[in-house]
Amino acid sequence: MPSVVITLTLGVALGAVPYLSIPYRTTHLLPSATAFLVFAYAPFTWLGVFWPPALVFWAWSPQLFRGRGDLPERSYYGMFALTGMSLLWFGFGWRSGAHFLGPEVIRLVALGNAVALGGLWWLWRLASRTCLFRHSLLFHGAVNAWLFFLAFPLLNGAAA
Repeated sequence: MPSVVITLTLGVALGAVPYLSIPYRTTHLLPSATAFLVFAYAPFTWLGVFWPPALVFWAWSPQLFRGRGDLPERSYYGMFALTGMSLLWFGFGWRSGAHFLGPEVIRLVALGNAVALGGLWWLWRLASRTCLFRHSLLFHGAVNAWLFFLAFPLLNGAAA
């Protein structure tokens, strides 16, 4: 949370847009901004960044909390849906992203997402073939990390 607050504060104060780094992530910015608005004067504001990913992880993979390593069928369909939505996200947002952020940044973010999705599909295959707890945990943790910290960047400059 502190990093998001600092980034947003500097962006507003300096009138800058996120040209020099990757664009803000929608799944990271919205819960962070909500938590900041709700807990603006509370000492534990930074917790707002951690609860959405933790809740999604807990709700999506309860078998891990029971010590089971099996991979639920919903994980395959979820990965298929996330891959399709990511392709649509970049397909429809490419033009505005190139306009607001520059084509180099968009290519870099798209490449990073493509590499991450390739790695996630490899982890899914590994976890589905072995049914080991550690592989299932690694797969679900990596999907959760990708979803909340890399996937679906704001390509239209709305955060600027």
